[in-house]
Amino acid sequence: MTTRPLQCQRAIGLPLGPPALDPCPMTPAAPLTYLYPVWFAIPMGLCGLSLAWNRASELMGEMALAISLVLGMAALAAYLALAVAAVLRLRRHPKAWQEDRAHPVRHAFLAAIPIGL
Repeated sequence: MTTRPLQCQRAIGLPLGPPALDPCPMTPAAPLTYLYPVWFAIPMGLCGLSLAWNRASELMGEMALAISLVLGMAALAAYLALAVAAVLRLRRHPKAWQEDRAHPVRHAFLAAIPIGL
């Protein structure tokens, strides 16, 4: 029987000891701490692209309108998924939100959340 390194034991669910001594601190909820507000720029960009294709439909016809609708729905789906993840992050990791507001660069991207609406 092979033994796994200690840092891998916690990752597969084996008890290791006190959390302070845990060399593998990732928990299932921990990736949410890295969901920075900059991710909300993705649906914002998709909305802009959808609007551009919508304007192009006057020249390019129905296909451009269909592309516009697909991009708009993709933007909506991305925004809703990010909004649900952001609410979970706020509830599970409120300190991460405080760090985002205090960060010299990330705080500017908090505006992407309401702009994406």
